[in-house]
Amino acid sequence: MRKYYAMVENLDENVGRLIEELEQRGIRDETALVFTSDHGELLGSHGFMAKQHPYEESVGVPLIVSYPNGDIDTGRTIDAPTCLEDLLPTLLGLGSVDCEEEYPGVDLTRIMQDEEETLDRDGVLLEFVREVRPMMPYHDETWRGFRSERYKYTVKGYDNMNPGAFTEWGEPWQLYDLEEDPYEQNNLIDDPDSRDIAQEMHGRLRNAFIEYEDDYALDAAFGYDELNTPDI
Repeated sequence: MRKYYAMVENLDENVGRLIEELEQRGIRDETALVFTSDHGELLGSHGFMAKQHPYEESVGVPLIVSYPNGDIDTGRTIDAPTCLEDLLPTLLGLGSVDCEEEYPGVDLTRIMQDEEETLDRDGVLLEFVREVRPMMPYHDETWRGFRSERYKYTVKGYDNMNPGAFTEWGEPWQLYDLEEDPYEQNNLIDDPDSRDIAQEMHGRLRNAFIEYEDDYALDAAFGYDELNTPDI
């Protein structure tokens, strides 16, 4: 824990040095600064360390944008679900770059410049994938999930220690109401009153697989007739 907080302090100091350098060169106002991360850390939350679980402490990361000449309101917090693939189209948007190519993700410029604007998206796909590292085993479990503004739904996937097999959980795993339960203490996946929400989120996850051409198709996302619905 001490090392983690020491790294936070070190990072804060170096970001400060960067800002000071930009100011000294007289280009701070015309420079877009974006502060983000690739993942969070559990640090004991939910009984886990590291990062490989789909809780908010792990999948939630900062996305702080500062651009004095970019007509962005300071001090605003935006609750819309975003993801790292939004960075490229957003940076192009902030730079007023016309690009003929289509990129994954959403340009967040308009919602940063106008608080009346909203994102036209159901939510974002969450992924923890199999990987191979020299001298290290596979992660022994993988998952996919879908995060809307209010709910988060996840399913278990392949067992990486036994390629080709699915984990014994290979089924809908977690459903949390992040508005009523922001610390994810009450898993609603087996709650009869939450069945309709589970079905809706299941459909959104399945449709995200199709949209992203995700060939890591989980049996859990397609093999549960009671949750499968027409395209949402």
